[in-house]
Amino acid sequence: MDTREYDSIFSKLPSEMGLFQHLSARDESKGTEAGSLEDMLVPFAFEETLCRDVGAGIIPPSLHLWSHSGGVALGLRDSKLPCAAQAMLTLEEQGIRTAVRHSGGAAVPLDAGIINVSLVLPKGRGKLDFHDDFKLLAALITEAVAISHPQAAAQIEAGEIVGSYCPGDFDLAIG
Repeated sequence: MDTREYDSIFSKLPSEMGLFQHLSARDESKGTEAGSLEDMLVPFAFEETLCRDVGAGIIPPSLHLWSHSGGVALGLRDSKLPCAAQAMLTLEEQGIRTAVRHSGGAAVPLDAGIINVSLVLPKGRGKLDFHDDFKLLAALITEAVAISHPQAAAQIEAGEIVGSYCPGDFDLAIG
């Protein structure tokens, strides 16, 4: 992406934004890793509230960064697949937490080493353009990575990554 494209993309950002974090951490009071089913769903519930409040103009557009110590969160679509319940049970038996979230489609692996990033911007009625939104988020991530790791930023690919976990138009990968 050239400088003009970045300038055009960043001009779409509001001048004021909120930043929210939910990062996986060890619960020192219990001496255990955070990771209960309830903990796993907190960031998803928070984002639903964030979307509602940003859309209503109650809070500014926001960036939400979060991680979880481990598990798999299925989207509603995946949870209705014929063997989903058995797959979730099998994962639970192996010590991998599972949950069903109300947003998204495919299952999302969660791990302390995975950072989830959501950019929440207000949209006018009837205006949904996921491709423009993805380009904006990809540009933000690329710029953030470039600050401390310019070589890695130069390797970022946006768009379908063949062979990835869930290939699609909204993939983002380094190398």
